[in-house]
Amino acid sequence: MQRMRCSYPELMALPLDYYDEAIEMLNEDDRRQQAANERAKMQARRRG
Repeated sequence: MQRMRCSYPELMALPLDYYDEAIEMLNEDDRRQQAANERAKMQARRRG
């Protein structure tokens, strides 16, 4: 399945079988973003 980029209202309009998958993708993106932020912080600290 193609990766969906959707806003919250679009998410609300999705049929329910897509809902779980969409939530999962959004969570995954969040985790990836947090990991990237953590790495950036660590690198900044190292450069200090």
